[in-house]
Amino acid sequence: MPRNGTSVKNEVNTILKESGFIQIAGEKTKTDYHDEAKVVGLKTSHEMAGVTPITKKETLARYKETYNDFGRFGRLHGYGHDIKNYSPQVVTEYLSTKINAGAAWETVKTDCSALNKLDDILNAVDGGKRDWSAQIGEMKEVARKTCDHTKTAMPRRFTNPQAVIDNLPGQAKLIAELQLYYGLRVRDASTIRLNDDNSLSIVSKNGFRVPHFSINPQHATQLRELARGRVVFTIMPYKSYLTALKAACYKAGEHYSGSHAFRANYARNLFEAELAKGKSVASAKAVVSEALFHHRMEIVNRYIR
Repeated sequence: MPRNGTSVKNEVNTILKESGFIQIAGEKTKTDYHDEAKVVGLKTSHEMAGVTPITKKETLARYKETYNDFGRFGRLHGYGHDIKNYSPQVVTEYLSTKINAGAAWETVKTDCSALNKLDDILNAVDGGKRDWSAQIGEMKEVARKTCDHTKTAMPRRFTNPQAVIDNLPGQAKLIAELQLYYGLRVRDASTIRLNDDNSLSIVSKNGFRVPHFSINPQHATQLRELARGRVVFTIMPYKSYLTALKAACYKAGEHYSGSHAFRANYARNLFEAELAKGKSVASAKAVVSEALFHHRMEIVNRYIR
């Protein structure tokens, strides 16, 4: 049983690791697992889901959001520090709370899918026979009738990013500004490679390189002072930045969804600016794609939604 000092995030990560239900970048697809399930006689979607691991990192990331939120809900409402001990009633109360708080239909629907998978994951860990499908199905039907079907899920970007930045300490504030003003990933904004001409040398995801990435003189001066003659340096540790960002979001009344939210704000601002210039939606998206160092349009759509 987890100690009281174990965070929900660590508890969830441990459960997922022990379950064997995470098969990202494996040779088999979700369809392959379903076909194998049919061969051994499983017929219903719930039965097949019970033996099908999570195969996409996007799905894993979204489901982990639900599992972390579910664990925090359980602790806050006195159900203990071990998700494996949560009863079906906790599932009902959790979903009911989300619905009553005005969550969008798409959000609740995804939460239901995540929790349907969670009972299988927990069964794989401890050999239990949980089946939350009845409770989840009941609450999903309530959500279908009462939740707003026109409202999308929680956007990745901040409503007021400047309010978040204003609540950050100095060095964390600088990293956040580099993300918001230039759309940089947190690694590129926190570990700096400063050129002699005060531009940045970006070595981004998948080895993508921008030898001379321009920034404004104010940020260049701040970075030059922090560099103290170094060519490569870290403004502050990644985890320390995220800790500061979470606290700033709380103070600003913003939903915390990670450092990528600033990047999403940058993308949306750039997209709207390009449209204001008279560019077509496709052309504006192309500009955003290049600025984000992305080449898949479906990824750009996630940023600007």
